[in-house]
Amino acid sequence: MAARWLSLTPLGRNELICSLENAKQAKTRERRIGRALEELREGKRRPCCLAGCTHRTIKKPGKWQ
Repeated sequence: MAARWLSLTPLGRNELICSLENAKQAKTRERRIGRALEELREGKRRPCCLAGCTHRTIKKPGKWQ
């Protein structure tokens, strides 16, 4: 699993981490961690539904972020 993580681009890793950090509830975070691990095992390289990392923009985050 570590080799797959290291094979991701820095942007891919960043987006995956952001998707986990943006969860407000522990239950949601746990679900996202499980999904992220499953997707890494399947060879996916980016989160499927991430609207965007709020820290990568100079704009004020929208309501959906």
